[in-house]
Order: sequence, then structure tokens, then C-alpha cells
Amino acid sequence: MKKNIISAILSITLALIGGRGSANAADAGATAPADAAQKALIEGYIAAVNAQDLPKLKSLMHPKCRAAITDADHDFWDRAFAAELKESIPTGTELHITPVRPDQLAGMKGYATFPIEPTYQIQINWFPSTNHLRARAFFTVHEGDQWYLVEAIPTPETLLRLRTQPAAPAKPEPGTGAAAPPAPAPH
Repeated sequence: MKKNIISAILSITLALIGGRGSANAADAGATAPADAAQKALIEGYIAAVNAQDLPKLKSLMHPKCRAAITDADHDFWDRAFAAELKESIPTGTELHITPVRPDQLAGMKGYATFPIEPTYQIQINWFPSTNHLRARAFFTVHEGDQWYLVEAIPTPETLLRLRTQPAAPAKPEPGTGAAAPPAPAPH
């Protein structure tokens, strides 16, 4: 498996959800206030990420999304979850909650599917230094009295492309000039 497949996975995931990690992903004018259940999801997400608690992170996913993760795609999810847990989220973040746009979902056709259609995107922004934005964005859905994370499940064709495309050259870690270490090999 290519050592930099994580970069490819994240690039495709970013493109699929319409800008994960991008300052343009959320329209500040369309931000809705978080209700109590959304706040619980956001707080649970931040706590799971900061504790690097994968079981807790998975517990926030909609049950249909958890069920859609199979042995056949575990390498993708191992790397995606490792990337998700890699960097802690500090206090003092900006929060943007926006309805999912039809073009976001349409742009994923052929690349990924949703076991349940998301209704909102939540984006958490923070600024580790001047002019340096970091962000996490994820799709969500409300069911019963609870909000859940909704994951886009890559198609078999997307997984094949990710597994067979050439590795991208390592990029320097921000502020260090040193190349990032290679991603760990899948189990």
C-alpha cells in the first residue's frame, strides 16, 4: 500500500464534503444556532478527538454508517480515523452549522454513498496562529432525540482508485520544513 495514501484519502474526502478543512466550507451568514442535542454531539466529538478515543468517535456515528463499514474497507477507515484523531481541537473555536446543500450530495455520486442522508454540516474552526486556519467539518442527521455523525461510504471503485494511485510526495509539516512521517501500514 502506498505510504501517502492518507493524503489521497483526505483530499478526496475534503472534495466530497465540499471543503473539509477549508475556510470556504461554511457560509457564516447561513450559520444556525446549535440546539442542545447538536451541542452534545459537538462536545462528544471534540472530547473523543482530544482523548483519541476511537470507540467514542464511532459511537457518535449513525448506526447505519457504522454498519456500512466492512472488513473490505477497513484500511480506508483505519487511516481516516487515525487522521481524524491526529490533532486535538482547542477551546475557543468558531462553530458553523449549515444545511447540507444539494450540490454537496450530488458531487459525491459515483464516489461515495450515504447510508442515511445528512441534513446539516457542522464545521469547527480554530486559529493555531495568525492567518492559519484549522477546521473539522462533518455531516450530521437528527433522528429521534439525537444528532449523529454521517459518514460518506466510499464506493468499491473509489477504494480501488485510492489503493492503486501513485503516492503523492510528502509535504513539509507546517512551520517545520520537515516532511511528515509516512502513514502507518494498515493492519
